[in-house]
Amino acid sequence: MRSITSLALILVCGVASADRLITIPTGSKIRLNTVRVESLWEQSRSRTQKNYVGFGVTDGIDMEVFTEKYEGKNIRTSFDVSYNYIPPIVGIGPGISFGIKDFLNVSRDGRRMFLAITTKEGYADSVTAQIPAEITIGGYFGSVNAPFIGAMLPFTDRVRFLAEFNGKHLEAGLDIRPLRNLGLRAIFDNKDVLVGAQFTFRY
Repeated sequence: MRSITSLALILVCGVASADRLITIPTGSKIRLNTVRVESLWEQSRSRTQKNYVGFGVTDGIDMEVFTEKYEGKNIRTSFDVSYNYIPPIVGIGPGISFGIKDFLNVSRDGRRMFLAITTKEGYADSVTAQIPAEITIGGYFGSVNAPFIGAMLPFTDRVRFLAEFNGKHLEAGLDIRPLRNLGLRAIFDNKDVLVGAQFTFRY
């Protein structure tokens, strides 16, 4: 009975992560009855703005509606859908997700299918004992055919380093968590710096 309870707790932790690193999908998902809201703004000339609202639809499916605006372009709205085949279990096995990015085919990269595999390893040290490192690999298929790779590395339980190659260019950033459900983000994207916040709540 104790081993079954422990396994159940591990599985719950495995599905607690979001389905996106910076832009690439991961092998995790947004939990059922959970909503994640994120906004990012470019700081130099306010040319770029990105907004996301993601939520768990079922135990296996999640969706994220997004808007994006770039210099000289109107605001574009679309959504991503993903299915989490299996959640990652720390130190045991990877999580696997697949789905469709930009379902309405209006973003810069266009509609594309994806397969994402995420492993959670560690616990790096006693300071970050609750936050395992995450490594994601996968690929896009469609308007973009390219591999992607990314990592989330915790410095402490409140500071996380993010890095990814999304098939076209590198992005990196810091996620600072003053509260468990609130993240303050600085993202370095193609010579631009975007800052913003990510808020998660359950209903």
